[in-house]
Amino acid sequence: MIMAFFQPYVNLSEPWRRRWASTLLAGSVTLPVCVLFELRFGLLAGALADFGGLLVVVALLAMWIGIVRCAGSLDAGPEMTS
Repeated sequence: MIMAFFQPYVNLSEPWRRRWASTLLAGSVTLPVCVLFELRFGLLAGALADFGGLLVVVALLAMWIGIVRCAGSLDAGPEMTS
């Protein structure tokens, strides 16, 4: 839900927004499901849970980069033409 508040401030193209949103969704589903299966399947499920956590971190990093790009464009202001 917090991601929805920052969505307008992410200065990325539409395909890249979809990619990081899909990555975040995949990681946020994979992580808890694999943690649940870790007791039954052992290390394989644990490794998949770690991979799901990595997907979440990568998606949040992409969102942060987009927000930094937006802040940078706001700080630059309109270009001066002569």
